[in-house]
Amino acid sequence: MIRLLSNHVPLRHGAFILANVAAVIGLWVAVIWPIQDFFASREAQLSERRAAFARFQAIAAQRSTVERLAAQSAADARRAEFLRGTNDGVAAANLQTMLKGMVAPTGARLRSIGALPAKPMEDMKLIGAQLEMTGTIKAIYQTVRTIETAKPFLFIVGAQLKPTQRVKVSFASNRAEPTIDAELDVVGALQDEGGK
Repeated sequence: MIRLLSNHVPLRHGAFILANVAAVIGLWVAVIWPIQDFFASREAQLSERRAAFARFQAIAAQRSTVERLAAQSAADARRAEFLRGTNDGVAAANLQTMLKGMVAPTGARLRSIGALPAKPMEDMKLIGAQLEMTGTIKAIYQTVRTIETAKPFLFIVGAQLKPTQRVKVSFASNRAEPTIDAELDVVGALQDEGGK
């Protein structure tokens, strides 16, 4: 084979070219390709870090808005979900006034309302009131719904319902609707005015 290559010049040139092409491909695969792959992965990492940095800058630019919303949320939380009052008596009176205003529009008739004893809990105090009222099932249901969806948050922790002998006649539908007596124990959490 070597003798064949030494006598045949074009074959020698072809073998030389093939050997050089194989060497270049070997060099490319062994050295250049890994270096190129390394730099491409580094560029991808840098692009990801640039994108993350741009997101962080955008978040940092919203700092004043976030601080304003957080302060507003804290202020809303202090006043919306809790009963207010300088002492238990004032808070109980405020609760009773609020409950009277909730019963009247539903069509139920409030017979009496009184304070329940305050119950201290971990970080708050529960102030309560007991309502005695009469009305149709629909009116009592509407009253319960109004109480439990109100802000400050109120909870019905006890209820007694008794049928009455009275019947309410609805002139609009010309139907007689039975009435019930309801006694509801309603509580809400008191936020101390001094703890703002």
